[in-house]
Amino acid sequence: RGLTPETLQRYQIGYAPGEGSALTQHLLALGYEEEVLVAWGLSLRSETTGRLYDRFRGRVIFPIREESGEVVAFAGRLLQDSSDQPKYLNSPETPFYEKSEILYGLSEARSVLRKGAPALIVEGYMDVLALHQAGFLEAVATCGTALTEAHLARLRRYTRSLILLYDADEAGQAAVRRALHPALGAGLFVKV
Repeated sequence: RGLTPETLQRYQIGYAPGEGSALTQHLLALGYEEEVLVAWGLSLRSETTGRLYDRFRGRVIFPIREESGEVVAFAGRLLQDSSDQPKYLNSPETPFYEKSEILYGLSEARSVLRKGAPALIVEGYMDVLALHQAGFLEAVATCGTALTEAHLARLRRYTRSLILLYDADEAGQAAVRRALHPALGAGLFVKV
């Protein structure tokens, strides 16, 4: 996808191996308890054997950060498309991570938005990374959900303008229509 080594390192893009429990075994060896790994969505328990295995397998991993920069969740993009697995897999919601509130890339976008740049709202993690790499640090994305009032409230802390830059396909255009009314209702200036 054209991301540079510097971008991969800066955003801590990782890889989850395809085998079953590499991360789980590593975290258990570091002293984490099984219940914690399951509660935070890093591991799952097999219904047949009762053993833990990695939730994210065979995926590129995107750390999801709170606007302060702290990692609160992960998203994984399947490397080889499969009919029995979702293309994207996100961490489950926890006390620190609610999809309807977190904007991917906001921790990096805050300083640019405070200087008057409009927020570029895009669909996905790769969109944000490509735009940030190209110098458009004002890009943010919702984490696999529609633009919500909570997202808009967070954005209003930094900017009063949005540019909806969704894909030109039918799903992207429908997302634009769903986002317009709430964004305008939140008192934001919106361009598409």
